[in-house]
This record gives sequence, structure tokens and C-alpha cells, in this order.
Amino acid sequence: MSNYTNLYLFNHHHPNTTSTTSTTPTTTNTTNPTTNTTYIIPIPLSNHDNDINIEYLDNILNIMRLICGKILTPILCMIGILSNIINIIILTREWMNSSTNIYLTAVSICDLLYLLFTYLFSLWLYPYIKQFTIYAYSITIIHGTANLFSNITTWLTVSFTLERYIVISLPIISKKYCNKQRAIYIIIIIFISCFILTLPDYLKKTIIYNNTTYNYNSSLNSNTKNVTINNQYIVVDTNINIILIKIGYDYINQIIFIILPMILLIIFNSLLIRSVMKANQDRKILIKHNNNHTNNTSINMINDPKNIDLLHSNNNNNNDNNNDGRKYSLVQLNQEATTSQMIPAIVRDALEASMRTTIGITSGITQSFRPIQYQTNLLPIITIKRNKLGEQQRITLMLITIVIAFVLLQLPSIVPTITINLINAGIIQSTQYTTKCLLIYSNISNVLLIINAALNFVFYSLFSKKFRQTCYILLKNITCLKYFSYH
Repeated sequence: MSNYTNLYLFNHHHPNTTSTTSTTPTTTNTTNPTTNTTYIIPIPLSNHDNDINIEYLDNILNIMRLICGKILTPILCMIGILSNIINIIILTREWMNSSTNIYLTAVSICDLLYLLFTYLFSLWLYPYIKQFTIYAYSITIIHGTANLFSNITTWLTVSFTLERYIVISLPIISKKYCNKQRAIYIIIIIFISCFILTLPDYLKKTIIYNNTTYNYNSSLNSNTKNVTINNQYIVVDTNINIILIKIGYDYINQIIFIILPMILLIIFNSLLIRSVMKANQDRKILIKHNNNHTNNTSINMINDPKNIDLLHSNNNNNNDNNNDGRKYSLVQLNQEATTSQMIPAIVRDALEASMRTTIGITSGITQSFRPIQYQTNLLPIITIKRNKLGEQQRITLMLITIVIAFVLLQLPSIVPTITINLINAGIIQSTQYTTKCLLIYSNISNVLLIINAALNFVFYSLFSKKFRQTCYILLKNITCLKYFSYH
């Protein structure tokens, strides 16, 4: 989602201005920069609030700025950058090559760059860094680029969610449209489209150098002197921003990058959850049937035309995910069907496709779960062992975890944006009290967005044994190289 709440991250104090503090770069009226300081998103302040409450909120805001801006943001960004680098290394291995993993590689790259530019933007909090001319004049570019990669990640998530839905619901069509080459084309289109739609963000603000002076009567003589007390760069609105406000750019941006993706993700996620529930019901029936008629079930599964179509679709996906082109043989399918502890191949693939898509919706994470046996030079034969818990319990626990993560990490970032629009429309009255509450809240929601961008590695490790195996082997190879380099 577009990181609008980053606008609240940092600010600095100016003399002759309101005492309001926040964690955003401040914006000054271009006509009189020394006497009228506002926020990047202008919220009118009232002077009729309770001074005690305002002072109390000031203290809380300073604490949140310290914890969120100076402590948590750098730490989480560094952890997220490192984990996304590992994700990219693993997902680009030859045996991990698939259309889904191409999407995930792009998501990891975007998350990495988003965290990098968010960290650079957080340096605005430090006054001595703001005094560097190069950094000051690049702050608007840094902020716009962070928004750009956040927007790209949002639509990449929608894209591979839709792809997973097509694979599970329309397997015949998925053979034609869900491939690696088409995934690359879609990623390029998303990048170009998001860049065009986010381009105005780079033009809304500019930087000016601010010298604030006041009259000071020196103790050495009676002459009045103008003494400079504030030499720093500040963020101000441009004339282009006025035009963008008139044409409703902010509303268009929020619809494209927040509301519409949210609706699509909820719809397709609901459909996939329904597919999971239906697949589990079919699984129970088929397993019960397998226990009573083991051999007959295996033959019927192979001869049923509907299952043959799905089997061909599964084989096509196997080709997409494995360069050696190994497929399930009829003997392997028969062995799985005759084992009461294994899920039939058709239902299993439906379940796992749903699981992968559900994970991808909230964290940009999906991975091949199929227990395909294959051999590469580096990667040994891998087979996924089923958890001792039943598949239904495992899926239920996973869905609960994913939904909680989605609600906690994504939805809070929408509240400041909606609130600001209501204030600008005059529906909600803005006061110093409400403004400071919103600033405090925005610091927290920003940290949640950063956590979301850094969580990919955790979800991969939890839900994909193939990812863990690959990570283990790569780390083992690195250890071996270090060992031989010292001997």
C-alpha cells in the first residue's frame, strides 16, 4: 500500500511557530517561510485545546518518535534488507524457477528497496544530517521512491493472487496464461504503470533553505543585531501540488493503490478459502474411500476424465517449477492413492495452491509445496512430510495467523489517510489534540508497514520446507567454502 503515513515520520522545530512536534519534515508557506509552519499534509491547528493535554501528548509523541523513528525503524529496516537479500538469492536458484517465484523475487526486490529508502528517509529525523545539501534536496525523491516500490508491491501481490486463483479454479486456462514469460511481462507492465501514477508524488514538494533570524540586544553594546538561529532545509508545497489537489489526485491515488487492491485481495482470498474448505471435504471423502477400496480408488482416479485433465494441469505446473521436467508417474500416483496417510494428488494440489495464495495475499510469500522428488547437483531429493496435525487443523492455524498478520500490519495504515481526507473535506474538525493523536498513531502504523515488508523470510521458513532446505544447503556450501579457504 502507498506509504502515505511516512509523511508523518519526522519534523523539526522552528522558532516563531506553533509548538506542535511530529516526526515529519515540516512544510512552510512559500510566501512567508519564517512565520507560518505547517505539516507536509496541512492540518489546521486550533489554539483552544487544553494546554495540559497538549503537553502530555507532546511528551508521548517525542517518546514515540524516539522509539519508532530512531530505534525500531533502523533495526527493522536492516533486518528486512538482509532477509530480502536472502529471499532473492534463494528464489533465483535454478531449482526454484517458476512463475510464482518470479513474482516473489520481484516482491522481495521491491520490499528491499522500499526498506532502503524508508531508512534513508528516517535520517531526516537527525538535525545534523538535514544540514547536508545533497541529502536535503534528495529527500522528496527518497520519499516518492519509497511510495513507488510500496505501490508496486501491492499490485504484484494482487497479480500473483489472481494467478493462483486461475491455477486452482481454471487449470486448463492456467496452462496457457500462467507461465514464467507472461509473469515477466506483467511485472514490467506493473512497474511502468505504478511509476506513471506515482510520478506526481515527486513533484508535490520541494526544498528551500531557511534562515530564521531574530533581534538580539548584545550585552556588550546597545546595538540591535540580527542573529541567525536556524539554518536548515525545509519542505514546502509546489504550485504543481495545488493543481493536483484541485483535480483530486490524492483521491485517485488512494483508490488505485489502497481501496481497489484491498477489495480484490479480500474477494479472491475469500474464494480461495472456500476452495480450501471444499477441498478438505473432498479429501475426507476420498481418504475414506481409499481405506475401503484402495486399489479400485487408484484405478478410478487415473481413468476419470476430469482427474486426467487436472493431472495434466499438475504436470504442466511441475514442468514450470522444475527444470529437469520430472513428472509424477502413474506408479507414483498409484502409490500415493494406496497409502491411507497421504492425500490424493488432485486434492493435495488444490489445497496447496490455496495455501500458497493465501500466504501471498498478506505477506508476498508463496512457495511450491508439492512433494515432488527431484535431484540436482546441489539439492538432494526433497519430499515434504506431512505434519502430525491433520491437514484441516494445519490449514486453519495458518489462515488464522495470516489473517491476524494482515489486519495488524496493513489495515492500520489506512486510518491516517482516511482521517486526513475527512479533515480536508470538513467532515471532521481538526484540533491540536486530534492532530497529535494522529501523529502518534502514524508512527506506530509506519512501523507495522516496515515489519510487513521484512516478514517475507519468516513466512517462507514457516510454510515451505523446500525454502528451508535450499537455505540450509546454501548456508552449508558457504560454510564449506570458508572451511576450505582456511585449510
